Amino acid sequence: MDLENENIDFVKCLHIVVTPNQCERSHFFCFSCFKKCPICKNIRSNGFINTICKYQFKEDENSFGFVEDSEGCTFSGPLKNIAHHEETCKYRFEDCIYSVQNNKKSYGLFIKNNIRYGFYTGKTKPSKCKIRFKDLDFHYLVCPFRPKECKFCKSEILYSIKEHENFCSFSPMSETNELDNDQIEILRIKKQHQEVILSLKKEFSIQQMEKEKTILKLEKLVKENLSEPKNKFHWKIKNYLEFIRIGYCKSDKFLVQNFQFQFCILSDRDSIEGKSYIRLQLDSSDIPKGKFINTEISLKFKNQSGPLGNLYLESNLTFPILTSDSGCGVGHSINTHDLESNGFIKNNTLLISAEVKIKDIFWLVE
Repeated sequence: MDLENENIDFVKCLHIVVTPNQCERSHFFCFSCFKKCPICKNIRSNGFINTICKYQFKEDENSFGFVEDSEGCTFSGPLKNIAHHEETCKYRFEDCIYSVQNNKKSYGLFIKNNIRYGFYTGKTKPSKCKIRFKDLDFHYLVCPFRPKECKFCKSEILYSIKEHENFCSFSPMSETNELDNDQIEILRIKKQHQEVILSLKKEFSIQQMEKEKTILKLEKLVKENLSEPKNKFHWKIKNYLEFIRIGYCKSDKFLVQNFQFQFCILSDRDSIEGKSYIRLQLDSSDIPKGKFINTEISLKFKNQSGPLGNLYLESNLTFPILTSDSGCGVGHSINTHDLESNGFIKNNTLLISAEVKIKDIFWLVE
């Protein structure tokens, strides 16, 4: 019987407990003597004897027995269920993996790269450590035997890093720990290797960053080319004012449905107002006799710094232009002085975007 029951008189069974029973709080008592638990006065359970989880207790450090733990498991249930509960109980005890490795590895040393000599880590071993399962994650963060890297030999030590550093063959020279010439040479070579590795890592990182930037630029360019219709053309005219004084300026040729087009700007050098004309050109040699192409043209002059917005011009044009030997249609008149004073020309550069759509292709036979 429980010690708590020692002062309770069992009038019928005389403490033999002929018909054992257990209350909802797991107190045992004789059902022949009591209809309720004599300790807590709770009604008896439904005829089933419950048992408590063994992880309600912990090992007593001062003896070989166990004592009740106020932070232990509080589960109680039928005997048939207790085995499954204890297997998964979050209060169960687990071996700390670092203490287990320490006991197996002899002084807890795990060497990543032992160059030439063995290492000595101390004269004492850690005792086997058991932690409740629910506390393992936090314990591994603060466990004194968790792996640490020696700052001298770069080996990973699982036990007593301070003791190891005191005896490490690669620690700085002191009165009690002197390095011989071979060890000094090994340390020098190892340091050189580490510097080379760091340099290579840095160089690799820089190259990788540059390649990633290049890839991003290419992806952006591909995306722009895929998203932009093929009938759009961008014309960046550098030294624009010099071209105007010469009298003409031509763009690169561009394809729209296999027809080669070209923009040209012609200036009226005799005009006081500084007028120029921008025209779309299609060489008549590209078109068989009797074939005509009806086009729709949209021009945008980008305002680079002025208060006005962009300038848009639109027109419809049919090729070939029978009145023109060069295939140039009637152009839009633009005032060079207005462009320059309103911010369209910056650093002597003019930006023009054009969109040419072929609306219709037809034949006319005389």
